[in-house]
Amino acid sequence: MSHGVSFVSPAEKYAGDHPETANSDLVVITAGRGQQNGETRIDLVKNNMKIFKSIVPQIVKYPPPNAIILVTTNPVDILSYITYKISDKSSYEILGSGTALDTARLRYLISTQLAIKC
Repeated sequence: MSHGVSFVSPAEKYAGDHPETANSDLVVITAGRGQQNGETRIDLVKNNMKIFKSIVPQIVKYPPPNAIILVTTNPVDILSYITYKISDKSSYEILGSGTALDTARLRYLISTQLAIKC
């Protein structure tokens, strides 16, 4: 979450359980495994798809019907599409972070190294 803070105005953010999203306008999915050494992107998709199939139905159960879901888990394009298919939400309500998150991560790491706020 620290990596994306430069894209939002002050907002309340914390880790919680699914029922706590009941009044959320935005739900961010950060769940998933990172790519292991020697693992293909296809293997990563298969493993993270299993995780998404278990959590996405819970995610859409509690927030308002028009809440936006932001996917930040890699490979973000495929997992955003999977979220769209599993969630039954419109394509306008599912967003993927794309390369913006990579840029934010770099910005965050540089700011911590230089001890400046981003």
